[in-house]
Amino acid sequence: MSDRVLVYGPPGAGKSTLAKRLHAQGYVWLEREMFVYDDAFKRAAADADSDVVVVRCCFSKRELQEWIQLSRATRVIRVDPGEKQVKRWLHARGHSNWRGEIASAERWYRSWAKGGADSRPKTAKKRRKPLTTTQAGYGSKHQRKRRQWQAVIDESGALCARCGRPIMAGMAWHLDHAPGKQGYLGPSHAHCNVVAGAKLGAAITNAKKRRSRRVSRAW
Repeated sequence: MSDRVLVYGPPGAGKSTLAKRLHAQGYVWLEREMFVYDDAFKRAAADADSDVVVVRCCFSKRELQEWIQLSRATRVIRVDPGEKQVKRWLHARGHSNWRGEIASAERWYRSWAKGGADSRPKTAKKRRKPLTTTQAGYGSKHQRKRRQWQAVIDESGALCARCGRPIMAGMAWHLDHAPGKQGYLGPSHAHCNVVAGAKLGAAITNAKKRRSRRVSRAW
């Protein structure tokens, strides 16, 4: 039976550091920053069929229970060095949005000081409807293609579309989409696909930040 670990705690508490240690021991490491869409992150956490460590802040008891069920967690680890220490680490980390990170950490502690009550401000803004599995590229066509590749891997193995190394029966792997989800690259190691997704997500985020910094000069 696979070991499924859910690591939660405030921003900057060291959740990713713990996940890196488990990843070095062979666990598949999953957290939101590795994915462009939250729906893709949720599907990866739910579908992983090997030892996996899932990282999530979980700002409320309701969110924690949702992720325990979603990830089918066999272990839940809370990383919480204390609010003062978290704020010191976030400030020392020096990210451009460190003030926003500290505000998020304060919201986390306010929520859990009340027993995990949802501390998000109420708003009338409608939440965006989540993508269906077909819209996100993981519908019946994807599942059928994955089953075909699974049969090939179980019988003779395949080469990773990302690193070119073998994927053998029993290994964690993903059916890797081509850029823009226009077809498939083929099977890739789960880690290779996650890293590629993280790099793509970081590139998109950085591009948005660069655009937001542009200020038109009034003459």
